[in-house]
Amino acid sequence: MNLDNKPYEVFISFKHTESDGSETDDYQIAKDLYLFLTQKGLRVFFSNEEFKELGVSEYKQAIDKILDEVKVLIVVGTAREHVEARWVKYEWDSFSSDILDGIKPDGKLFSYIDRISVSELPRTLRRCQSFEYKKTSLDVLYRYVCSALGKHFSQKPEQKEYRNSKYSVIDFHGVVEKGWSLREVVKELMDIVYSTLEVEDTSLILDTESSVQIMERSVDTWRVLLGPNDQIIGHWFFVALYEDEYEKLVKGLLDESAISYLNINYLDLPGSYKGYFFR
Repeated sequence: MNLDNKPYEVFISFKHTESDGSETDDYQIAKDLYLFLTQKGLRVFFSNEEFKELGVSEYKQAIDKILDEVKVLIVVGTAREHVEARWVKYEWDSFSSDILDGIKPDGKLFSYIDRISVSELPRTLRRCQSFEYKKTSLDVLYRYVCSALGKHFSQKPEQKEYRNSKYSVIDFHGVVEKGWSLREVVKELMDIVYSTLEVEDTSLILDTESSVQIMERSVDTWRVLLGPNDQIIGHWFFVALYEDEYEKLVKGLLDESAISYLNINYLDLPGSYKGYFFR
């Protein structure tokens, strides 16, 4: 809840429970989104069971008040029927109507979806910007939200660049500051990988395009090693896999060719992770 009594800026709309009373996947995705945005300093409304225990008229009145406050509404959905659930539809439909009627001329409606395509969404949501859960980092969505709110997104805390007389280590921001193309950097790194790994079949190595997409999304999981005259000489790269892929890996049933931007778990939130190192 909004303890400082300042107006909410963002509303997250989602279906909390299934018909059998179990929590939906939508709820966990929405919760992660809520935690991420609040950690960034945004005032986000995320309904909970206590709030929904209000009577229908009281709940509607409370929701309407918050919908009047916010400038951004994000619909989280893993199925069309969830997006069209009674209260979820009421929230995004009311918000959309305010935008169309000129009541909220600067309002922005986004969808954050998993396991459904944009074409499966109701027409109103198809017209709005959509983000796919497994292909879009929370940081990217956060930047869109900040733009809609007219805010500058918070930058990462300044990090000291490791450097001695010959070598230095830079991150994504260091690559940008040097004016380098990440794609060109990755190509150089892949050339190093191809020349140093003792493998006959290079198709077993993660391809350049997939590496670029992974590194663009997970900027905190890699560093580039530079030698004299800023020559790229190596890197390290931490990849977080989903549980199924991890279990295959430790059993020796997963090679690098099976790892792509489609099946890695992006480290958007703090947490504990199992580590497995191989070379």
